[in-house]
Amino acid sequence: MAFDPVSDPVDFIVLSGVRSPGICELEKASSPRRWDERRGFGLSGATTIFRGVALSHFVAKFRLYSAEDWAGWSTFSTMLARPPVGERPRALEIVHPILEDLGISAVGVEELKQPIQTGHGEWTVEVLFIEYRKLAPALSAPDGAAAAVTDPIDREIERLAGQVAALAGVTP
Repeated sequence: MAFDPVSDPVDFIVLSGVRSPGICELEKASSPRRWDERRGFGLSGATTIFRGVALSHFVAKFRLYSAEDWAGWSTFSTMLARPPVGERPRALEIVHPILEDLGISAVGVEELKQPIQTGHGEWTVEVLFIEYRKLAPALSAPDGAAAAVTDPIDREIERLAGQVAALAGVTP
């Protein structure tokens, strides 16, 4: 996606099809990965095991300036309310170019903070979100770094091995 925040800033999010009021800033959105380090007794170094992509925890700050912003917040904030007792919370679809680049398309509300006056005529409401994503298998060990062949003799050996493999109809 060709997102250009300088010439075409996006200062809002769309949550479950509803555009946020005021000005929205996103902070700390990420695409974290989980790795295990496995070491052997008496050995130097370690082996890493990829354990999958972790969930992103991020903050949306909504700055409200006018009566129109507050009226919009009154409607928008109903989606952020606690789920009724006995009901399972549902994930909310979220749209913003930065989140799209990170692969985040659905969220849950972790925390809704009170409005705080942050300037003359400016109020800020922070919402902490957690990414929602279905489980997917992900445990794997990397094969190691691919070394670039720099020796001319080794390059020739690789080229000839590729020709033999092509003539034999197998993948090297």
